Amino acid sequence: MLGNSVVVALVAALIILGVAVIIANFSRLQENWVGKLFSKVTLLGYSIPGAVISMGVILFFVDFDRKLEWFYKALNPNSITLVLSSSVVMLIFAYSVRFLAVGYQSIEAGFEKVGKKFFEASRILGNGVTKTFFRVDLPMIKPAVISAFALTFVDIVKELPLTLILRPYNFNTLATKTYEYATDEMIHEAAIPALLIILVSIASVYLLNKLGEKEGI
Repeated sequence: MLGNSVVVALVAALIILGVAVIIANFSRLQENWVGKLFSKVTLLGYSIPGAVISMGVILFFVDFDRKLEWFYKALNPNSITLVLSSSVVMLIFAYSVRFLAVGYQSIEAGFEKVGKKFFEASRILGNGVTKTFFRVDLPMIKPAVISAFALTFVDIVKELPLTLILRPYNFNTLATKTYEYATDEMIHEAAIPALLIILVSIASVYLLNKLGEKEGI
């Protein structure tokens, strides 16, 4: 359960960071309605209940699996139809939709703090947009990236509704096991995974803070 919780949270948090950085940088450079639209769309996932998101994700993946049935059968004639829908991929995708706003807001705040003057100076010196991003912008927003990762990781570890609905068969996390024990009124047993959630959250924040101190940020 601990391994499941950490792995899915780590993968989803990294995906969220990548998408959030790309969208935030695009919205910062494209100061028009398109950039504003992208920045607003990222906030939708956090404003919609997890159960509603899970229903939409299930419908999307079931339809996607049916369209790829020919591919699954080509690889393995005995393959089931709902390959992705019965895997942890669907759960990680739902996490990314749900918590993208959390990571995006931290990254956006980091870009706003840095401003565009260093980006413009690098462009004047002849550096391309991509080179400027990796050599100038990204190092300067590293504190925002670290805080975004910590916030999304902790949120995903303790997420319950999405995990209960979308988890594969016999796939448990600390949050789902706490809920199962609590539902069965096994309070003492529920305390163990609940305390582990707290310890994992504290450990992740502590390690990221130490990393920030090591990097001098």
